[in-house]
Amino acid sequence: MDNNGGEPPRSDDELDLKDAVNLVRRNLLLITSIAVVIIGAVGWYTWTVPPVFEAHASVHVEPERGSGLGMEAQLDFISGLVGQNDVETEMALLRARSRAEAVVDSLGLQVKLSEPVGRARSDVFAIAEATRQTQENRYTLLLEDGRYRITDSEGLQIGLIGRGEPIVFNGMRIALLPESASPLDLNDEGESDFPTRIVLEVFTFRDAVRALTETLSVGRPFRDASMIRLTYTSEDPQLVADVPNLIAGVYVDWRADTKKTEANSTVDFLNEQILAYRDQLLAAEENLLNFQQTEQVVNLEAEGSEQVRRMVEAQADVDDIEADLTELNGLLAQIDGSETVIGEDPLTNPYRQLAAFRTFLEIQSVSDLLSQLNETEAEYVSMRNFRQREHPDMTALEQQILQLQAQLYQLAVNYRNTLSGRLDNAQASLARFGEQLEAIPDKAVQEARLEREKTGLEEVYLLLQSRLKEAEIAQAVEPGDVQVIDPAIRPTRPIRPRKLLNLLLGVIFGVVAGVGVAAARDYLDETVHSREELTRLTNLPVLGMIPKIRGAGSNGVGLLGRAKAAGDRLVTKNDSGNPVSEAYRAFRTNITFLDLDKPARSLVITSPGPSEGKSTSASNLAITLAQQGSSTILVDCDLRKGIVNQIFEAKSEPGVTDVLMGSATLEEAIQEVDLGEGTLHFIATGTIPPNPSEMIGSRQMKQFLDLLHERFEKVILDSPPLNLVTDAAVLGTMSDAVILVTRAGHTARGAIRYARDQLSAVRAPLSGLVLNDLDYQGRDRYYGAGAGYGYYHKYYGTDKKRGRKRS
Repeated sequence: MDNNGGEPPRSDDELDLKDAVNLVRRNLLLITSIAVVIIGAVGWYTWTVPPVFEAHASVHVEPERGSGLGMEAQLDFISGLVGQNDVETEMALLRARSRAEAVVDSLGLQVKLSEPVGRARSDVFAIAEATRQTQENRYTLLLEDGRYRITDSEGLQIGLIGRGEPIVFNGMRIALLPESASPLDLNDEGESDFPTRIVLEVFTFRDAVRALTETLSVGRPFRDASMIRLTYTSEDPQLVADVPNLIAGVYVDWRADTKKTEANSTVDFLNEQILAYRDQLLAAEENLLNFQQTEQVVNLEAEGSEQVRRMVEAQADVDDIEADLTELNGLLAQIDGSETVIGEDPLTNPYRQLAAFRTFLEIQSVSDLLSQLNETEAEYVSMRNFRQREHPDMTALEQQILQLQAQLYQLAVNYRNTLSGRLDNAQASLARFGEQLEAIPDKAVQEARLEREKTGLEEVYLLLQSRLKEAEIAQAVEPGDVQVIDPAIRPTRPIRPRKLLNLLLGVIFGVVAGVGVAAARDYLDETVHSREELTRLTNLPVLGMIPKIRGAGSNGVGLLGRAKAAGDRLVTKNDSGNPVSEAYRAFRTNITFLDLDKPARSLVITSPGPSEGKSTSASNLAITLAQQGSSTILVDCDLRKGIVNQIFEAKSEPGVTDVLMGSATLEEAIQEVDLGEGTLHFIATGTIPPNPSEMIGSRQMKQFLDLLHERFEKVILDSPPLNLVTDAAVLGTMSDAVILVTRAGHTARGAIRYARDQLSAVRAPLSGLVLNDLDYQGRDRYYGAGAGYGYYHKYYGTDKKRGRKRS
């Protein structure tokens, strides 16, 4: 009988749907109260807060683009990024304080209509202007005898005005709409609807500007679009549209003026620059022309090519002359170093080789001289065959040959001198050509520099001319890079409060808050409420589930005093058909079947703390046992504050202490209670002793209990609270079973654990627990598995009303 035949134990942290439903049901009043308070507060706020309106104006910003010239044309690919920066810049400019100041001045935002609530200032006032010297105040206009009396926040009267009459005070000027101009003059029934009480709140200029900048929202409705949205919220449905429109208009006009000023400045600047660059360009062209004329430069590239060709030819001439001179020097050196023999082999004759010199062959005089030499030598050779060398003819021919050779030699020497002169001239020409060729790059560089300077000035001049045309066009055309696409319009309904949504959120938040508070209260609640909790806590059976005894307080503690409530506790004696009586009978049955082999004869009824119903439970249990026919005695062992005699409205002496001290016999201490269907015996506490604990643990107490066991089948011992004194634990060691009474919603879990440990320490037989004071019709009605008693109560109570009693 571990858990009374119920559900298996669960973890303390386990939560299911039934627990949640039970949480809501047992805290329904708390949840409802919190929800009603929150819903009421939300409803009061929703219906009393002034309505707030909102309007939007959309502005399109055209990103700055390059002119398509030069470097700007090469940077077109980043125009998207430039556009993004342009939009952010425009947004910052729209938020500028100067715009807000202009709007505050223009619309008189220092003057706010507070009453009537939700109406536009323009529907009441024809004029509402303020200056920067206007001071903060609150003015009330009250209709009296057809005119409005104006008083300030201190009650001082400012003046009287009629409809359409202007008045000036505190640096501001106001005038109510004339009767024919106000759209509020007549309602649907044709009656005047113009307010009789008007309240104006006036702010300083600085406060009005700050309020505008804080309320105005400037953003981008689409991330990739060059659009800006101006959003303004206010309690005035007309101003909420006028403010963004005016800001956008002021900004567009400012941009147009700025663009015009920039265009004019640009035109003037470009004209000045064009004149300056024109003079520089003319000077550059003159410098280039002078250089070309001075240096006689026509075409440096062609001139350089011709100089190179002539230099190559001169180098070739030098090479040819050097070759001829070298060869000629070699021949002359050979002639100078040899002895000439007349008539020798022509192939080895150096004069013949000199005559064969290739340049001599082109000279006619050398050719003639060579022919003479050949003829003379031929004649000499022919004559030598038949004449002696000493012959005069031979000698004459020999002299002639020598003369011809000497002439040929002299011609060669002369020609060598000529070649040397030619070589010097050719080398000089070659050097001169080299110097001229080296000077050509310097001229080219100088000419290129002058040409580049002229070209650069020409490009700048042309660019300035182009920009001048663009600036003149921009000067003549109205700017369109910033345009108001969608102006703000007067809203027809406020954006807040959203009454239905607020109420819905109030209901949701109220219920959630109520459930949260209830859950927090349950979470912080350390007391027990159900059989399952006790079973999980102690792993012991719950022997009784006792409902609240109506009219008797908390099952033993009456609200109006103990004496008055004492009789109401004996529900099993006075009202056997009460569901509480049935619960005690179930308690009795569970005790009977605790151990069939060894039934418990003596029971100690105790509780962890006071006011938990142990005395009431002990009394009613004893009554049900006596009604069953068992010989039962109830002993009040609470020798400190015993109340059993009060419950039965009997005397308190003699009692237990008197028997233990020998001042009275057991028979004198036993009192009887007539139950109608049996008799219950009980013993009161007797005289309150000075040492209750020592008396409870004495040998006399043991003997006293043994005597009771001999005379009665059941001995019920009502003992003091276990966690306060040790009496119950001591009595438990002398008894067959200990029953621990707990009170739903009162006994803490820690107290139960401590009581269990107390009994375990002395090895007292803790057999089970009783959950007392369950409110099945209130907080604990659906808590735990004992809810059947609630149904029983309804069912049984209905039969009583009908005059029938079910067996």
